[in-house]
Amino acid sequence: MNAKYMLVEDVFKNVVDDNGKTCGFEVGFRIPYYRGIMISCMEDYKITVDGEEFTKDKIKVWVGGCSFTYDELQSAVYKRCEFGEVGKFIIEKEGGLLSGEHEVVLDLEMRISYMPWPSINRDCKKLTLLV
Repeated sequence: MNAKYMLVEDVFKNVVDDNGKTCGFEVGFRIPYYRGIMISCMEDYKITVDGEEFTKDKIKVWVGGCSFTYDELQSAVYKRCEFGEVGKFIIEKEGGLLSGEHEVVLDLEMRISYMPWPSINRDCKKLTLLV
């Protein structure tokens, strides 16, 4: 399927807050479903970087100029993520990541309206942190 295209290589960098403090990092993603989905159909997701797992309570989803926590995502029935559109996962991590290459794994479970089971997808890539 299209899971091998979920992680976006050129959207991987640390996030700096208004005070100049590095407070996390962002990972670019694409939905692997050929029709796109309402973002409320993102059932579960986690990101693992160099063996450290980040679950949805530490991740915000950014799509089309809007940012959502997991709880907000569940009621965002008006917002779509189209196939090929690049969104971001913004992950809380004090100090962010060190520059250089990192192994990044994205696990994404989606609800597809006409399928009786979830669409479970995984992509794993070595990404270089942009400075």
